[in-house]
Amino acid sequence: MDPSITAANIRAYFGDDASKFGDRSPLTAVAESALPVGLTVAEFDPRFLALQTTALATELIRRDGRCPALLWNEDHNHVSPLLSIGAGSGTLAADLAGLLLRLGDAANDSRERDRADA
Repeated sequence: MDPSITAANIRAYFGDDASKFGDRSPLTAVAESALPVGLTVAEFDPRFLALQTTALATELIRRDGRCPALLWNEDHNHVSPLLSIGAGSGTLAADLAGLLLRLGDAANDSRERDRADA
């Protein structure tokens, strides 16, 4: 994470010590893990969030050699997708369930590969 980001909401996630931002970043965590990761991005996300999502996608592509599962939330902002689940309109709940099922399948495939390698 760029240490120049000093907004209070960013500090709430990462703390006040900019020297620890790298260790606390999802970008660092994915490089050290084989867990399947799914991403969501909303059409009206703040720019810095959308940029972080694309940076994380880039790291996942480097790690896995393919694009990560991505759920695009059209007509939404950073908060509204979760608030819309169960509201009776749109397909977000079904889309999110599909994303989670794909990630579960990927996790099972990974465990089977690990067992075969053992």
